[in-house]
Order: sequence, then structure tokens, then C-alpha cells
Amino acid sequence: MSFSISDLLADADFEQPQIAIAQASQNEDQVALFDSDTDLSEDEMEELTHSNKNSAENQFYIQDKIDHPQLNIVKDSTMDSLIELLQKKEFKNIIVMTGAGVSTAVGIPDFRSPETGIYSNLGKFDLPHPEDMFDIEYFLYNPQPFYTVMKDLLPKKVKPSKTHYFIRLLADKGILLRHYTQNIDTLERVAGVPEELLVESHGSFHTAHCVGIKDKPGCRKEYSREFIREKVAAQEVPYCTECGGLVKPDIVFFGEELPQKFFDCYYEDFQKCDLLLVFGTSLKVQPFCNLIDFAKIDTPRCLINNKLAGVTGHPRKGFDFSGSFQKYRRDVFYKGNCDDGAVILAKHMGLEEELNELVNTSEQELSF
Repeated sequence: MSFSISDLLADADFEQPQIAIAQASQNEDQVALFDSDTDLSEDEMEELTHSNKNSAENQFYIQDKIDHPQLNIVKDSTMDSLIELLQKKEFKNIIVMTGAGVSTAVGIPDFRSPETGIYSNLGKFDLPHPEDMFDIEYFLYNPQPFYTVMKDLLPKKVKPSKTHYFIRLLADKGILLRHYTQNIDTLERVAGVPEELLVESHGSFHTAHCVGIKDKPGCRKEYSREFIREKVAAQEVPYCTECGGLVKPDIVFFGEELPQKFFDCYYEDFQKCDLLLVFGTSLKVQPFCNLIDFAKIDTPRCLINNKLAGVTGHPRKGFDFSGSFQKYRRDVFYKGNCDDGAVILAKHMGLEEELNELVNTSEQELSF
């Protein structure tokens, strides 16, 4: 069964930009990536998570959990609660979602960090908005900034992080249902996560295609990562050898369609999911950030990130780490880096020794 962008946005029940929904409904082949306009600030999420001021509706959910202990999938939002659950229950259909935080540990910059993020290092290009660097219309008009950033900001050689190898171990053990990643660096592939279990939600650098130039479509000839790397190293913009169009890595820019595999898999996957692990993402980009809402309402979910994310205050949407505005208490938050969280999980899932061996013995690395 396949589902579309309009299904995802409508079912998620967020107040989406109407133009995005309209465009999706008119042409299902044009699935646009866009920033969420509904997310709360970190302070607002903190208040929702830790405030003692609860509405009558909040008090109802709190009292309901007292009266019906079975609604408490976890006892609180700490990692200890998830560890306790791991010791009681065997999980067989784990979904892992990842963002840039799983790769920053190995030297790949994220997008939004104030000083080190990609968006904070674009001043010399005098862009109207930092996001224009990854806007398909701007790229077709002026591709040079994108390729300059590729050369300046991406490290030459990197190895996967512990988190990448933890996900690989889940696959090896047959308990990884699917891995959904926002990342475009392909480190999941390098770590050995099988392609059939991987959904590169925003595309990747693994391949590239001719996309043409402004007002002229490309021939879609495929090119390798090596072709792009050689051109970038020579400070050249890569052009198609067949039609002269621009060659762009198969990463999803704002305004471009998401990979079809994303829509083919997400609904059935999240209905099967019995444990959702979310690593290193601010959950700010649609439609990826809506995925957490498609797990069943009693499925335990864990966010491992350096700050709160995905809290909405909605009774059906987003995380509820306070246990005060959703029916089930099932959300856990570990504040810290992804690798530390992955190591804790590996230890209590009996995978610590295998994780250490995999990290220490792997020779695979990625060259940009």
C-alpha cells in the first residue's frame, strides 16, 4: 500500500501552509520539502514539559493515569524508565529516526547550530535566506554557492559514529524494522545498514543526476559520487556531458519531491513499530517531523538529542514528556549526544561488546 504527501500532512493534523497542501493535492508527483511553521520555541517546549501549571484537560490525563496504571507505558520520561522497559519486554520491530546529530560527532556540520552549523557560515554568499542554499529554484539560478559549501564545510574522510553502528547492530539482530534518516551523508550505508531497511528521506550523495538549468529540464543522466567529488575538488560546477545541464547530487532540496520509498513505507512501518528511537533531530522539517505521530498511541518513543524537540502540547501530536496532555505516558527524553545515548541502549540490550568491537575493527570510511 502506498501513501502520498497529502495523506501524511492531513493525517498529521498540523496547521500546514495551505499552499503546500494545495500543491500536493493538485500534483502528487510534486512533493515539496518545507520547514514547519508550527513548531514551538525551546522555552515553550520546556514550559510544557516541566510546568506545574496544568489545565483541567491536563489534570484529567494525569488523574486517568493514576486511576489506570496500564496507561503508563513508562513510569516517567527518564532513560531509566526505558531501560526498565527493555528489561521487561523484547522489541522486534524497532524504527530509528535520525537527524544531523548522529553525524556531528564525526565532523559533519549540522544545519542550525548558531556557530558551527552550515546556515551560520553562509554570510559571504549574501543569500536572501540561509535556506536558499538548498532551494531548487535558487540552485538552478546560481549553483556555485552550493558547491563551494560542499568543498569548504564537508570533511575529506569520515567514519560512521557509534550511533550508526548501533543501528547496524539492530539490523544484524533482525529487530530493525526500518531506519528513516534526514541525513544526506550516506554514513548509514558505510556502517552497513542494509539498503532495504534504509529510507533516506531527504535523499543522499550516493548518486547524482542531471537536473537541467533554469526553465530547461535536464536529461536525468545518472552520475556517481566520484564524478561530483572530482569536480568539487577542482572548484568546478559539474555539468552534464550529454545535454549541458547542471548535475546535482540526489539530495532533496526545498521545493523538490521526496523519494517515493518514503511514502511507500511510512504508514505500514509505523503501524508495526513497537519501539521508536529518535536521534539527533530538531524535528523542524516537514514532512519528516510528522512521522513520530504515526506510531500507535501506546508505542514507547525515545528522543535522544541535545535539546528538547517535537513537543507540541497537542493531545495526539508530538512528544509528551510530562505525561500530562496525551492518553498514554510513553515518551522518554535523554538530553545529551547521540553516541552516549546509543551506548546506554546497547549496554541494556546486551549489545555493548558487539558495538565496541564493530566500532574498533571497522575500516570503512567515507570520502567526500
